[in-house]
Amino acid sequence: MLALLGAAALPCVGACADDPALTCDPAGGPVAGDPDTHCGTKVVVVAPSACAGEGDGDATMGEPLYNAEGEDDDCKYHVSWTATPICFDAEVYFTIIVAARFDNAPKVGAAPTIEGFLTDTPGHVLPVTGQRAVELGGGRYRVGPVRFDASGQWTVRFQLYQDCADAEASPRAHIAFLVDVP
Repeated sequence: MLALLGAAALPCVGACADDPALTCDPAGGPVAGDPDTHCGTKVVVVAPSACAGEGDGDATMGEPLYNAEGEDDDCKYHVSWTATPICFDAEVYFTIIVAARFDNAPKVGAAPTIEGFLTDTPGHVLPVTGQRAVELGGGRYRVGPVRFDASGQWTVRFQLYQDCADAEASPRAHIAFLVDVP
């Protein structure tokens, strides 16, 4: 009977979402909007030695960005991302590319993590999924899995160099993007 219905046309929900060969149609992705210009010409040069020690405690998070690239909240890095098909209740992996704004050099050792919440319901956060980052080289990282347990617009924040103090010259940074989940 599935052959008559066209199995590929059936929506993927529940357990079948674990099958990486299945995707949703249409898949979600970055919310389109104006390009990020919040840094202007500001460039913060990072001093690796500033990683240790006490931060200033000011972990102010910037507004989430549209599209799939922009500058982190502190104007240290240019960050872009792609993802496996973004579907409700399916494992999603993000590929994140991090380069210094100062000289466009790829950044290694960033150990990114992902946190997120439904934009209109900040108390609804991403479920814990055993997420891990794999460094692919050239400032590229594969991070996941992430499982979006609700449809809607999500704020997805990438945290970089989380083991460092949150000070201006420290490598630590964060950047958030708006992501649509069908």
